[in-house]
Amino acid sequence: MQKIRYFSYTNPLPNIIMTESYNDKLILEYNLSSHQMIHTSLIGLAILCIAITGVNEISGYLLYIFIIGITILLGIITIITFSRKGFVKVDGKVFKGYFFGKNLLLKKTIDITDKNAFTILKLRKKQKMAFFAAANPDMAQSFDCYDIAFLNKKHTIKEVVLSLKKEKNSKLATEFLSKNTDLKLEIYSPDFS
Repeated sequence: MQKIRYFSYTNPLPNIIMTESYNDKLILEYNLSSHQMIHTSLIGLAILCIAITGVNEISGYLLYIFIIGITILLGIITIITFSRKGFVKVDGKVFKGYFFGKNLLLKKTIDITDKNAFTILKLRKKQKMAFFAAANPDMAQSFDCYDIAFLNKKHTIKEVVLSLKKEKNSKLATEFLSKNTDLKLEIYSPDFS
């Protein structure tokens, strides 16, 4: 008789963003908006169509060079389209990171000299929709944005490090920065005296 095993999950969606083996990374959101992702996908599709028609015109070793070039170009477009942004801690320093999947592609230094706090600023932003201008020139998509900004002691210098669209991700970023830096979370209140 075969034994049946039942699996139950206490958390139906495990925390994929931060696991024990990736506690030095925080991968948050896609780097591009959905509108920008559509544009880069259309560019990739146009390159693919040109490549398909160009394959019939080329022969010999130039065909292999052409195919390798198109493959590299489409790979770069795919990486740009589906890259994510977040934070990464390397050698005790926190960097802004760009990821593809769980792999770090690029890290950007965050200057925290003369900064002793950070804040989350909730803003309402609008993005104009390209290619819809003829039908409706004022068509825009509005969305909430959570800007993570580093502040000096008097809050007179504000440096926005990362903009996020989900409040949940801003809370994850707050936890990561509080845990991995000496910066404190404070309410933004500039003192110009």
